[in-house]
Amino acid sequence: MIRFRQIGSTEKADGSPVTEADRAAEAVLVAGISAAFPQDEVRSEEGSGQDGSQRCWYIDPIDGTSAFLEGLAYWGPTVGLVEGGTSRYGALWLPRTGDYFHCEDGVAFLNDVPLPPLVDVAPARRQVLYTPSRIHAHIRLDWPGKCRSLGSIAAHLCMVAAGSASAALIPSGWHAWDTAGGLALIQSVGAHAETLSGQPLDIERHAGQPFIAGLPSAIQWLRQPGRLSFLPLERSR
Repeated sequence: MIRFRQIGSTEKADGSPVTEADRAAEAVLVAGISAAFPQDEVRSEEGSGQDGSQRCWYIDPIDGTSAFLEGLAYWGPTVGLVEGGTSRYGALWLPRTGDYFHCEDGVAFLNDVPLPPLVDVAPARRQVLYTPSRIHAHIRLDWPGKCRSLGSIAAHLCMVAAGSASAALIPSGWHAWDTAGGLALIQSVGAHAETLSGQPLDIERHAGQPFIAGLPSAIQWLRQPGRLSFLPLERSR
């Protein structure tokens, strides 16, 4: 927060921004998790980490760096522990809103209050779907309710787990550090995640593939022919 609206950024090889705040948060998180779990693997977005066992902690020091730079609210550090392709523990801290999401032992929490299991409801006019910010350039979508983009994959997943939306559509190109924390919460409240072909999401084997996470009825709706399609590459540029 002391760097919020106070710093600029540089561009990484993939065109995404990185700031001094990303690197400072990464140093704190990698050092703390590596010390607490010296036998585990640790991988962070900006390149720090350690080798270890089959369990791996994935860290994004600021998920939503663009939102951070733009002065918006939904950005923050997220961490997830992945074992056997499944996210077991996870957390997201949103400094601007003061909200802390985390999951442990199969129970999801928002600000230390347990989140109840989600109730599956059919997509309708008032149901929200979180989408990529560039959906207009890449995806043709038929959804009966509202579409919103907060600028953070982790926030989208955690907000679905909290009952604020029916589902989140995650585009191609994501990494485990974007999704591991939020997926742990999604699974803990009775929702799930599927690839577009209908396979249960394996966070490591399906890395980078688009997927849908949320209520079963929302996933079923979006997987019906004609309701979700990707534009040809030449049109999406």
